[in-house]
Amino acid sequence: SDTIEDIREDLYEFAQLVNRQYRDGDSLKRIHWKQSIRTQELYTRQYEMSTEQYNLLVMDTGAPAGVDIPGYADMAAECAGTLALFYLSEGQPVEIWGEGPDSVQLTGRSPDDFAEIYTLLAELPFQADPLPLDLSSLLDANLGAVRSVHVLTNRPTPELFETLRLLAGRRCLVS
Repeated sequence: SDTIEDIREDLYEFAQLVNRQYRDGDSLKRIHWKQSIRTQELYTRQYEMSTEQYNLLVMDTGAPAGVDIPGYADMAAECAGTLALFYLSEGQPVEIWGEGPDSVQLTGRSPDDFAEIYTLLAELPFQADPLPLDLSSLLDANLGAVRSVHVLTNRPTPELFETLRLLAGRRCLVS
């Protein structure tokens, strides 16, 4: 049986994260603490972006106090899995970002990838996090290849809605 640490390592390997040095304005949620401690300089997680059009699913893996975390985790994983299966069945690649205390990224390019994505979705670590989901860093990202953005959260904020409104203005479908 895999330990939580084994699962987390698998998720990070699957995520194919690229790190870069921290710049003013970068979200503190994207700090890569292990590399920053090892190098004594701040590093930020930077996701690789493909030039191929894809659909982005962002899952809020944090929850405020009082939320049934296992129930929310099941609902969020089912929603993300359903959207991923739909897009993969239509021949459209998908990226799933788990945003929260332990950010991860999952990528699928064909229906053959769905079983692995679904398994990893079921193993995503959800936990209490008092800070609301912050997607403002998406505004700085090169999202030219993003066809649509779907956000799964149980705590929408006016700031999140404003970020999504600005993304929609960039000819990106948002829900």
